[in-house]
This record gives sequence, C-alpha cells and structure tokens, in this order.
Amino acid sequence: MAWDHYLVLMAIPIVVAFQRLSRQEFQGRDSIVLLTVALLINMPSEQVVRIQMAFATPSAGTEEQILPFAAGLLSLIYAAGVLAMLWFLWHLDRGQAAASGVR
Repeated sequence: MAWDHYLVLMAIPIVVAFQRLSRQEFQGRDSIVLLTVALLINMPSEQVVRIQMAFATPSAGTEEQILPFAAGLLSLIYAAGVLAMLWFLWHLDRGQAAASGVR
C-alpha cells in the first residue's frame, strides 16, 4: 500500500505536537487527541483490510467477495488521520499564539 511510505512523513508533525504537549505536561484534552490521531495514522493496513473483509459478502458463483461502499470508506482512515493531524497542529499553534498574545 502506498500509504505506508507517505505516513513516515507524519512522524515529524507527531514529534512537533508531542514536544509542544510535553511543555504543557500533557494536560487537557489535547494529549488525548494526539494519542487518537497517532493511533489512526499508525494502524496497520492489514488490520484495516481485516475490518473491511468482516463486512464483505460472497459473490454468487465465484470466490470473490463484494465489499459494501461504507466498509470501503474505511481505507480512507489514513487520509482522515493526516487531516486530523493538520487540524491539530493548527489548533496547537493557535493556542500557543493566543498564550503569547499574538493575533
């Protein structure tokens, strides 16, 4: 899966967010959000496929399985994790700017 290679680039934003939260001693909801985003991004692709296949139904007369549309959307979990990380960094930066008095 191509996502595996691109998700390595998300290590830098995770470290930046971790560093900013460590200055705040991991207080508040932000540390839970970071943990959730990190888990989304680091979910093994094989696990996502297993979850999707749990919703698959066998096709008539063949060995192929039909995957419902909603279950197929689970493969977008990595894109959702990346977007959530972008929002989270923006949120942390906005909070830091407000704390320092910058508009």
